[in-house]
Amino acid sequence: MARRGKPATATTEERRGIQSVEVSAVILSALSSAGSAVSLKQLSDITQMPPSKTHRYLSSFVRTGLVRQDVISGHYDLGPAALELGLAALSRLDIMELAQSEMKLLTEKTGLTSILSVWGQQGPTVVRWQRAREQLITSLGLGSILPVTFSATGHAFLAFLPQALTATLSNKELATQKNKTPSSMRPRTKKELTDILSAVKATGVAHADNSVIPGLRAIAAPVLDHQNDAAAVITLIGTDYIFSESAEEVVDTLTAACNRLSFNQ
Repeated sequence: MARRGKPATATTEERRGIQSVEVSAVILSALSSAGSAVSLKQLSDITQMPPSKTHRYLSSFVRTGLVRQDVISGHYDLGPAALELGLAALSRLDIMELAQSEMKLLTEKTGLTSILSVWGQQGPTVVRWQRAREQLITSLGLGSILPVTFSATGHAFLAFLPQALTATLSNKELATQKNKTPSSMRPRTKKELTDILSAVKATGVAHADNSVIPGLRAIAAPVLDHQNDAAAVITLIGTDYIFSESAEEVVDTLTAACNRLSFNQ
């Protein structure tokens, strides 16, 4: 009489289940990073899995909606169920809470006050504030509305948000600046503003010198969402003296923090 094999233990089953999940994650991650639909061979090459094994997983993914297959090319891409999961995850991310710890570290490392702003109906709105040991004499506070055309925060938003969202406010501000004293940080025409924003887009950071707030300087960088739009902006402000001591290090520290918070990674 043939001996029956030993029944799988709970530990064995658990190990198999975990391995399957890990393989699934590798395949789905490869589809996500590919950027477009790919063939079975391409996906097998990326994941370094045999085509037969990859195909079995893909078949299950297609049935569940996590993956879709083009009926003409046969190529695979992320499906509607994957989109729903991604959007659900994004909706549960609270950028204000996530940024709080980063702002605390930023202030500790740089000695500068850090503020978090989001885009509101009236423009950049301060929603978080991490004060440095050096007290700043400023009227800024929670709920403050910042200028869009002549603040570092405003420039960061204008550079990384669609113009359809920002044009009304920026045009309104520019109209009030025509008779103001010329300044590299305070544009008076669309051309001057465009030149500033081009530099912000190229470097990923926006600056404001003491012509905006006498005695204070600011640097701002966006926290980007999954569409590379500014979900928020973190701004560091301080006196000329503090900035001049370690300006390059401040830029690197700020951009690194914003990159960690961004959803587009």
